[in-house]
Amino acid sequence: MENYNVEKNYDLLLNENAVLKTAVVSIAKSLQTLGFFELESTVAGNGPKIVFDTSYGKRHDIMMYFVEMTSKGLIENTEKSLFEFLSETTNLGSVTAIRNMYYRCQREYVRK
Repeated sequence: MENYNVEKNYDLLLNENAVLKTAVVSIAKSLQTLGFFELESTVAGNGPKIVFDTSYGKRHDIMMYFVEMTSKGLIENTEKSLFEFLSETTNLGSVTAIRNMYYRCQREYVRK
């Protein structure tokens, strides 16, 4: 009985993940059409990657938006899953780099 629940929950998570990825691609394509950023193809099967202009200072500005959205409760996932998501779907850096930048921005956000 317990095994069935684990398999059922795993299947639900896989379906939710597929729906989320589809929604992100749709939003990214809409934003690209509006000229906010360029999409870059990634390894086959992974879908497009959101490519932000990361010239000096802009990675910090981009991350401040995610810090603010998280603090206002607009992002319901854990910080760890946010870091992994941003690492996989954007050009903001590795999970470690994103985590460090997020916490720096969070300290700055709290001081405001």
